Amino acid sequence: MSRLSDMLRTQRFDDYRFYHQSTVNQTLHLLSAVIFLACYALLFSDPALAGIIGWLAMLTRQTGHFFFEPSGYDAVNDVSNAYKEAVKVGYNQTRKIILLLVWGSAPLALYAFPTLFGLFDPPATRLDFIRHVGALWLAIGIDPVRALPALRA
Repeated sequence: MSRLSDMLRTQRFDDYRFYHQSTVNQTLHLLSAVIFLACYALLFSDPALAGIIGWLAMLTRQTGHFFFEPSGYDAVNDVSNAYKEAVKVGYNQTRKIILLLVWGSAPLALYAFPTLFGLFDPPATRLDFIRHVGALWLAIGIDPVRALPALRA
């Protein structure tokens, strides 16, 4: 068990030192973590709203990675970006881009197919449409790997 514990500790340390150097990124992570806590509380009373809030928190978090972290050679850790992507646990940049594209495309899909092939009742109001987007975003967030085969690679 200690080997697994050591491996997880190393992966967590690598994630922190490679992808969380920017103070702006760290601040955005803190903000998104607070928003996620509210989202978890909402999950039991209003899952669609929780889906919307959760994905907006995720967008806040990923903005820090995309725009405020160094994407070239990492002089602080003396490693290339290719090395960081190779040892990354979870979503590397390519997978994050795919996931965010699917997330951003979900409202377009619902606009083009309002019932999403029978999954939803036709929205009577804009609020119904927004709630359907939230429910779809929640489904994407719960199991993106199963929902999006491109993320498995």
